[in-house]
Amino acid sequence: MKIDGHPGRNFPLGVGGDAINAILAGVGHNLRLLRRWLISLLCAVVAWLAATSRSPSLSIS
Repeated sequence: MKIDGHPGRNFPLGVGGDAINAILAGVGHNLRLLRRWLISLLCAVVAWLAATSRSPSLSIS
């Protein structure tokens, strides 16, 4: 669990500290998933904006 949650050390002491550490590891995991999803969404929005903002080229004859 400590490797997956990426905490450096378990500073809280006792049984309550272990429970807090497990919850914080889960929260950290969910935040990393959310960040990955938001990056994907941002890339999709930027790609969509780039595709829709292309104007026809003006050629001077």
